[in-house]
Amino acid sequence: PRKLQFEPLEPRLLLSADLAFMADPGGSDLTLRVDDIDGIETLVIIDNEIVDPLARVVANQSLADTSAVTIIGGAGDDRLTVDLNNPFIVPVRFDDISAGDNDLLALTGAVDHIWQLSGADEGQVDNIGFSGVEHLFGGSADDVFQFANGASLSGGIDGGGGSDTLRLDGSGLALDFTSISQNTVTGIERIDLTGSGDNSLTLTALDVFDMV
Repeated sequence: PRKLQFEPLEPRLLLSADLAFMADPGGSDLTLRVDDIDGIETLVIIDNEIVDPLARVVANQSLADTSAVTIIGGAGDDRLTVDLNNPFIVPVRFDDISAGDNDLLALTGAVDHIWQLSGADEGQVDNIGFSGVEHLFGGSADDVFQFANGASLSGGIDGGGGSDTLRLDGSGLALDFTSISQNTVTGIERIDLTGSGDNSLTLTALDVFDMV
């Protein structure tokens, strides 16, 4: 007769899941933050356009069970605010594949940030990667907006609070404020041209006034 045998199971790692959300085709105004829900640190995505506080949370997941956050922008103008008053280190992606819209990534919280722009409307700030995002808004601390060779931003920069720096990190880069619209770059107190080679800056007194 056959015997009933029990074999030991190999240890298995339960992989954490991504928290993913797709913006409304007409545009969304979202906030990503960590909330304490019943004693559990929880990543929540809030739709700021919804008035009902019970319906504003459109996605949530335990921070401990989340390996990454992915937010995909739609055809409209999307805004993502990452609230870092309660900081977290889970990787975040904010990607928008629509051209010609006006998407914005904003950070809140008294934390210094280095925004590393590596391509056209593309880059990384801390644990947050982004692409197809035209406008960047710094937090209340000191922000550095760093442009490498080949990097560009089709919208604008607002440094927010603090003492903020616009830095050219490559070589042979030309920053010409006379060729861009007024108020495209605001809240910047310092410009650093050091980079890795010769870079140039062209601006007027009015450009300086608009910038700060």
